[in-house]
Amino acid sequence: MMNFTKHVLLLAVLLITYSAKGQSWAQKTDMTEGREGAVCFSLNGKVYWGGGTATYQADAKADFYEYDPATDQWKQLGNMPEERLYGIAFTINGKGYVGLGKQSGGGFSNYLQTLYEYDPGTDKWSQKASMPAPYGLVSCAVFVVNNKAYVLGGTNANSASYGTLYEYDPGSDQWATKAPYPLTIQGNNWIRQPMTFGIGNKGYVIAGEIRAAAGLGSQFTKKCFEYDPTSDTWTPIADYMGDGRAAGNAFSINGMGFCGLGYQKDPSFNTTYYKDVYVYNPNTDQWVSGGDFPGDARVLASSTVIGNKGYVGGGSRHQTGYYKDWHELTIPTAISNHTKDDAITLYPNPAKDAVHLDGDVQFSDYRLYNITGKLIKEGMIKSNLISIDGIATGSYIIKLTGDEGSYSRLLQIQE
Repeated sequence: MMNFTKHVLLLAVLLITYSAKGQSWAQKTDMTEGREGAVCFSLNGKVYWGGGTATYQADAKADFYEYDPATDQWKQLGNMPEERLYGIAFTINGKGYVGLGKQSGGGFSNYLQTLYEYDPGTDKWSQKASMPAPYGLVSCAVFVVNNKAYVLGGTNANSASYGTLYEYDPGSDQWATKAPYPLTIQGNNWIRQPMTFGIGNKGYVIAGEIRAAAGLGSQFTKKCFEYDPTSDTWTPIADYMGDGRAAGNAFSINGMGFCGLGYQKDPSFNTTYYKDVYVYNPNTDQWVSGGDFPGDARVLASSTVIGNKGYVGGGSRHQTGYYKDWHELTIPTAISNHTKDDAITLYPNPAKDAVHLDGDVQFSDYRLYNITGKLIKEGMIKSNLISIDGIATGSYIIKLTGDEGSYSRLLQIQE
């Protein structure tokens, strides 16, 4: 009974797919000022945002604001303990945390290792253990799994980068070093500004800039990895669907990872800015398009999540413009499984040798899973026909992928 129940639950999860048709963007009240590299997190149904810069690294801020989605209004709070630019922010157990980054000016003394905890009930900050890195770091990434924060990579005042992964436990206020980031370029695993999110008991690191030794170049990768804190191991997952990039935004809603925006530089240092968004399903290890962000393409924007809503705003196109627009992304509470007959018909079902597809949506390829989640067969769809000849009798999930997203169906195969 236990195994049967587990398989049924997994079956239900596999049927959850994503299409951008069900989502909606709405522009909200602007932030107080256009900035890049600010810190942002959410607690108790409200967004907290502050710091950053509006003058390209020269003037880090310490002011701090609360955004209430119910009233669509921003309110200024007391300043953060330090001015902070390109830092990290996360929430655990009803408290917000802000750390690392840099203050105004150059030099190692302006690069921060500090970490502060914010209590929204008292509007007070308390200092916590500093990260035990050799130097203060900017452009790190952070994700939260099982009430612990994982901080990856970053760059110091000499533009040297790192691939170290640190774990922070708020319960003990202690840091620990974990398995380093696994991707290397010219023997180095230095990673900066990847997109990250946590789903369930795993963390996900998406794309980013992989840097070689100082002066030896870098690569904007499409490679993505899943981190398991229990075993302290990294596992490659499907490459990012868009171009390789850094300084984008990411968050998770309803068990799906949303990633987009950011930039890439080619070997001649020409910069491309992005506004496209892609959605990752960890149950099937596949990406689909999530449409475009409604504002301009940009980097170093702020983002967070409240319930089934994501919030994205601010950022810049580096030295040419700073944004203060603020946008709300609403995802249906139950992500559509597209079982309506007008979307797609799969017949016969039960089937024996082959199944036919009929409907308004065009699909390019398929994957067939058994009810334990094991991939059994995959291939291209030709003439709306899928061969299942030689597949054992039983219950399966067939996943269909096309330009409009991914659709899954329960398929019965009989003798």
